[in-house]
Amino acid sequence: MKMMESAKDSNARARKIWGGSTWDRSEQAKDNGVKGGRPAWQPEPKKPMKLSARASTVNKLLVKDWKVVDIADVLGVSHQAISQIVKRYGLPRVKETD
Repeated sequence: MKMMESAKDSNARARKIWGGSTWDRSEQAKDNGVKGGRPAWQPEPKKPMKLSARASTVNKLLVKDWKVVDIADVLGVSHQAISQIVKRYGLPRVKETD
């Protein structure tokens, strides 16, 4: 006949199978609470993309204080397309990175 295992033995077996203990996590939670809460996720800064030919043209015109609508008229595209280029490449850039 198999004897019932104690709660202590059962918990030790569970920690061995599933790893870790709640004690470690509770101590980390206390430390984070003292510091003001869980640390915020910080994305890594992105490098600026290399400018395409069209993006380079748009950048040059933006640096000369042209409006998006005027650039769109000259290039024969919609203002929305120019706005997307501005957002995608982070324009205007003072120094061109080609």
